[in-house]
Amino acid sequence: MQFIEARRSANVSALNAHLTQINNTLDDAKKQGDELGHFLKEIKALLWWACPIGGMNGGA
Repeated sequence: MQFIEARRSANVSALNAHLTQINNTLDDAKKQGDELGHFLKEIKALLWWACPIGGMNGGA
């Protein structure tokens, strides 16, 4: 019975470690996405003159 509990505890620990790793990877991906979104806004602001004229006034 002790062996089963030890094995179960080891499995839970391994799963927790894996979950922590996945959460860290997800956090890093979210940060990269935020940075890319910010970068895209900066590029659009710098290239405002390259936007189609119809896109500047809602397409009218």
